[in-house]
Amino acid sequence: LDEVMAQAVPLFDEAGTRPGVTVPRTPTSEPAKRATAHSPSRPPGPELVLLDAPPRSRGHVLAAQLLPPRNHPDYLALVLLNAILVDGRTARLTRAIPGARVRAAIEPGREYSRWFITIDAESEDTPGAIQSLTQELSDVRNAGIDDGTFEEARRRLGQITPSGLETQEARARFISTLFVYDIGLEAYESFMTRLRQLTPNDLRRVARDHLKPDDLRIVVVGSAATLQDPLRRLDYGPVRIETEARIEGHQEHQQ
Repeated sequence: LDEVMAQAVPLFDEAGTRPGVTVPRTPTSEPAKRATAHSPSRPPGPELVLLDAPPRSRGHVLAAQLLPPRNHPDYLALVLLNAILVDGRTARLTRAIPGARVRAAIEPGREYSRWFITIDAESEDTPGAIQSLTQELSDVRNAGIDDGTFEEARRRLGQITPSGLETQEARARFISTLFVYDIGLEAYESFMTRLRQLTPNDLRRVARDHLKPDDLRIVVVGSAATLQDPLRRLDYGPVRIETEARIEGHQEHQQ
C-alpha cells in the first residue's frame, strides 16, 4: 500500500486537488469564520484518475478531499467522524465495503487539512468499492450518525487520546503541534470537555458542511484495459488515464 500511495499522491497537488490547481491561502486570523476548505477557483466536480499498472489481484483506491485547518472549531468533530467511518466496531466504511481494507486519516494543516481514504479490495470489486464509498459518505451527510454509534466512537476516542499522551515525549510532541497550528494550550487542557460537549447533531452539521462525496479526487491503481470501462459506467465524472512514466516525468520537471 505504501508503494501505491507513493505513486498516487503525486497526482494531487499540495492541496489534494487537481494537478496545477492551487488553493488560495487564507489568513490565519478568525479561523472560526472559515466554514470550508474549498477554493472557489478550483474546477468544480469530481475527478477519477486511473493509474495504469500491470494486472494484479488487488485493486487500490486513494480518495482525497480538503477539510478545514487544524485550528478550525469543527476539527475535533471531523476527527470523531473519521473514527466512526474507519475505526473499531463503528467502522461504517469497513462494513459498507466488505472484504476490503479501508483506512482514512486527516493530514492537518494551518490553512487547510487533507483527508485521505485508502481502499484495498479485489481488483474486480474496485468500481463497486468506489460506489459504496460515495454512497456511505452521502448517507452520513444526509442522515447523520445514530446515537449508539456516536457514543461508542466518542468513548473510544476519549480512551485512545489520553493513552497516547502517557509519556513525556508524546506530551511534548502533542503540545508542540498546538503552537504550530496556532491553537494554544487551552485546547490540550479542554480536550475531554470539548469531546463530551459534542452531540450527534454537531456531527450531522459538520458532515453536511464538510463532506463532499460528489467532489472527491479519486485515484485507482490497476489495469486500464480491465478497469476503465467499469469505472466510466460509474458515471462519477471523467476518467483520466495516467502512466507511471508520465508521473515520474512530472516529478522530475517539478524538481
